[in-house]
Amino acid sequence: MAQLRKLKQSRAQSGRNKHVRIIYRCALILGLLLAFTGPFASIVYAADDPETLPEATPSESTTEVITSSIDTVDLVPEKETSDPVAEEEAEAETEKETGDTITTDLAESSEAENPEAKTPHVEPATDTPVETQTTQITDSSLEDEISEDVVSKNPLPIDSQEAVPAEVDLSDAEKSEATSIESTSNESEITTEGTNQISSIDNPPSATGVPDPYFFVKGDKHSFLPEGGDCTGVDNCQVSSTPIQDALDAVSRGLNPDNNTIFIEGGTYTEDVTINNLSDLTLQGAADGDPSTLSGALSLTDSQNIILREFVFQEIIQVSDSVDITIRGTEGDDEIDVALEGTVDNLSVEGGGGSDSITIHQGAEDSDVIVAGGDGDDTLAIDFGGESHDHTGEVEYDGGDDFDELEVRNGQFDTTTHQAVDPSSGTMLFDSYKVKYANIEPINSTITAADVVLDFNTNAETITISDASKGQTTVDSDGSESVTFNNPTKSLIINAGDGGDVMDLQGLGTGFSASLTIDGQGGYDTFNLTDAINISGALQVNSEVININHNL
Repeated sequence: MAQLRKLKQSRAQSGRNKHVRIIYRCALILGLLLAFTGPFASIVYAADDPETLPEATPSESTTEVITSSIDTVDLVPEKETSDPVAEEEAEAETEKETGDTITTDLAESSEAENPEAKTPHVEPATDTPVETQTTQITDSSLEDEISEDVVSKNPLPIDSQEAVPAEVDLSDAEKSEATSIESTSNESEITTEGTNQISSIDNPPSATGVPDPYFFVKGDKHSFLPEGGDCTGVDNCQVSSTPIQDALDAVSRGLNPDNNTIFIEGGTYTEDVTINNLSDLTLQGAADGDPSTLSGALSLTDSQNIILREFVFQEIIQVSDSVDITIRGTEGDDEIDVALEGTVDNLSVEGGGGSDSITIHQGAEDSDVIVAGGDGDDTLAIDFGGESHDHTGEVEYDGGDDFDELEVRNGQFDTTTHQAVDPSSGTMLFDSYKVKYANIEPINSTITAADVVLDFNTNAETITISDASKGQTTVDSDGSESVTFNNPTKSLIINAGDGGDVMDLQGLGTGFSASLTIDGQGGYDTFNLTDAINISGALQVNSEVININHNL
């Protein structure tokens, strides 16, 4: 029995020594962890005396270090229990205690001794060493929980004999753990508790809810809002009933928009707009993707290199004495009316997508106009205003894809001449005014002329002359586009060109009273009179074969 009691005592003493070693190692690791609060902390300990635990030394860094180290540990063995059975049961009961109970006891003990020890707080640096707080641990039952908790927070090997660096820089880790992000509607803050630094990103308010003409000058936005807009808190902003004109006037006063562009957001603008004596400027409609509609009049005068793009124009665009002007519609169906006055050089009108109707009101003394229909079924109308004019200049019209038409109307000329090149292109002359066309289908002219001349190409073709009703005659060919025109007052001359042509006279416009000349020219040609016609003027036919099947 005595041997058994001695054996148990030996085991108890061995267990206490084991506890002491574990507590010692934990204290060492805690010292290391606490040293990380200062970049130049050092740890001094006695490796050969397990009963003498390390004491924390004040950090030499100017940064104050708050330490919570173990200063003393009660290692006095408990008195032997006279009842070995009770001692064995108590030891067993101690080994069954859970880690949660141990952790709770440790936390309560720490809070009781130091209520502020829950959350470490870094005070401003001072030169006075901070008083070390001391926690005394005497309960050997904390062995397993302390060991597991310390090892999980500090994965350094307990038995490692490597030297501890004198300087440790954990600024990145500290910032990573202490950084939190707080967001508000107009401001984002990034707060770092360790360094007490705040970085703010301000989002300036913007004017919204109304169409917004604007431009940028060296990156700064200048906004011009219509009535109903709100410029509160917005720099370089103004509200008026003429926002587009205000933007143009600002440019006239010397502001130079970035990329020479004024952006016009989607919406309807009822104002009249005048572009006077400006150059190198683009007005970009549909800046936000929605259609920009100009319901007022638009005038360009004495200006150069002006681009109007992506607008819906509801009134006539007046262009006078200007050079290098570009007007472009939208990708939908557009109606674009442009009136020319004075001298207009290099005016480009582009329909864009959709089926577009473009009208050039020709009142200029001299003009040079290019019209592009683009996709869709497009129509170009050249309107001379119903008066006799001595016009010079030309229009070039490319109908683009699909079914495109050309109309010439409301003019009085001495001679109109149609010169066919191929089935979809050619040239028309109205005295000295020229219209070149390509990729179009029918041509319709309501011009009043004394003489009408049609010149066909050199290919062999079939030319048909017929009544178009309402005082108009149509001349069609399988080698050129059909042309419908008002009956001339003096003469109609048809030149078939070279090649073996077939010329069929099926009728003339109602009331046709001018003379008619049909000339087969080169090649072996055939003339056929297929229907009865009424003609009061002279008829002259030049052909190798003449077939008359009806009375004249």
